Amino acid sequence: MSKGAFPGGYSEGHRLCVSASHGRGLKKTTLQGAFGDFGHILQIETPKSNLAFIAFAEKADAQDAMEAMDGKSLEGQTLTVSKAGPKPTYRPTTDPNENFKKVLMTTQTERENVRYRKDVEKAALTWR
Repeated sequence: MSKGAFPGGYSEGHRLCVSASHGRGLKKTTLQGAFGDFGHILQIETPKSNLAFIAFAEKADAQDAMEAMDGKSLEGQTLTVSKAGPKPTYRPTTDPNENFKKVLMTTQTERENVRYRKDVEKAALTWR
């Protein structure tokens, strides 16, 4: 893998962001058919119905696809095609329960005790 390359063998500049004008959805097979003519596609991701990321093996192929397909219609949807930024990397946490530790858990009794303490403190201040 070359320096600066992402897993899958492509680097920044080889990846396109494709969005559609309607939320009807972009299908991977339709995108493969429309963009596959420009060069070898390594990966197509569809994180949302009207959003896709297409990674090409060659930067020139991605550039050609972006210039040719931006503003074109595909299955009744107008496409906006631009160069995608770097793909985010997943960083697993060392502690699988880390997210649970961030959640504050209280019981009804604990909340009542806090309320009681505040009332007592408030009453003590007014008696002074």
